[in-house]
Amino acid sequence: MPNQALVPVRSIEATHFLEALATNAASAMVNLPIPTPGVRRWYIRAAQVVGLEPISPEFSFFSTAAGVNADPGLDTFAGSVAFFDADAKRFGAAGVYRWWTDGMQVPCFDADSANQVGIPNLHVVLVNRSATGKSAGAPGNLQVTFWLEPITGGY
Repeated sequence: MPNQALVPVRSIEATHFLEALATNAASAMVNLPIPTPGVRRWYIRAAQVVGLEPISPEFSFFSTAAGVNADPGLDTFAGSVAFFDADAKRFGAAGVYRWWTDGMQVPCFDADSANQVGIPNLHVVLVNRSATGKSAGAPGNLQVTFWLEPITGGY
């Protein structure tokens, strides 16, 4: 496998994943711009989450913005990564919670921009797998970074 630089794709804490989420509830689809014009396929290699609440966030990836569908033939699920509340790291008794994982190999592509020149997107849904709810707005803010490796050949 070629050794390529990883591309960080970040959410915006005041814009993305702002919903209150009960246990097993999902957020709206978030479309994160990927700063790699011309590249439409990647491996998601790592994920980092920084948040204010000790929840169990799970992120599901889709190849289209309309990817979540009750019809299995129309759903464009590509893969997911899950974190557990017990694995959150915190310095002392206050401050933010941090999660990290690497060694991932989730292949994904943006089918919405396959024949276009513009910036592709990583289509992501957050699911709260915690036994407690996620707060709405600032109290439930998350900053998420996914590290992507461009695929320049076939899968």
